Amino acid sequence: MSSDKHIAALRQIQEIVSEALRGNAAPSGRKKQAQQKPPKPPQPTAQLSFDMSPLAFMNKHAKGLSGPKKFTLLLARMVKGSTATQLPYQDIAGQWNKMKTVLGGPCNPAFGNRANASGWVDSEKGRWKLTSAWKDALA
Repeated sequence: MSSDKHIAALRQIQEIVSEALRGNAAPSGRKKQAQQKPPKPPQPTAQLSFDMSPLAFMNKHAKGLSGPKKFTLLLARMVKGSTATQLPYQDIAGQWNKMKTVLGGPCNPAFGNRANASGWVDSEKGRWKLTSAWKDALA
C-alpha cells in the first residue's frame, strides 16, 4: 500500500472515531437506538380484585414494588381494602412468608414501620390497619 492510501485510510478512521465520540453515529455507521423500555403505568386501584387468591393477587400487583409498598398491598388484600379491619403482625408475616418467592424473601418488620411512616398503614398495639391513603402506595 502506498503512503497516500495509508493517509487516506487513517483520515477515514479518524472521521469515524470523531463522529462516534460526538455521539452522532456508532463506528459501524448505524445510529444508536434507545434500548430502554417505557415505564409501566401504575395499576389503577379500581382494577384491584380482592377475589383472587393472595398469591395470585401479589404476583399480579406487587412486581417492582418496594418492601413497604408490598406490605401495604398484602395488608390491603388480607382486609379486602377495608380501613376499619385490623390484623396482628403475626398474621401478615405468616401470609408474607408463604409467598417468599413472589415477595422476595422473609417479611421484615421494618417494612411495616416504613409504610407507617409513609402514611399508608397505621399500627396500634401490634395490630395493623390501612389508612385512607393506602392507595398512594400503588402510585
